[in-house]
Amino acid sequence: MAKYVKYEMQPVEFKPVNYSQVRWLNQDDFHYMNEFFNMSIETWNEAKEQGYTYCAIIEEAKIFL
Repeated sequence: MAKYVKYEMQPVEFKPVNYSQVRWLNQDDFHYMNEFFNMSIETWNEAKEQGYTYCAIIEEAKIFL
């Protein structure tokens, strides 16, 4: 099993959507990221230190796709 996982988004993968429900996530929302991406709090904090931020639509207590 791989020790590290790398997520990479390509411009072709970005699709504009018009959802007013999209909001920026903060550390209080970490549990959503953990459930969706299996992300550790350490990874969340490291990404934040590197300038990454996350946004999502939260519906029915989970990230909505």
